[in-house]
Amino acid sequence: MNKRTEEKKYKNKFRRVFAMALSYTLGAKVPPSRISFEVIEEDGEPKLIGHYHNYEIKVKLPGEKEA
Repeated sequence: MNKRTEEKKYKNKFRRVFAMALSYTLGAKVPPSRISFEVIEEDGEPKLIGHYHNYEIKVKLPGEKEA
């Protein structure tokens, strides 16, 4: 599997998880294809932000610290 297909695979997994969480919270079906992503870096730590209309879900991604 090359890098691009691997990125698409994990992006789609994240979309499904975000869609399930939003569907549970909102009480309505949220299609995974309507969720967009943004990766930002705050305080030296990457964060993944999923957007759906006026809603956001933020996930702090763990990273290795250099000594």
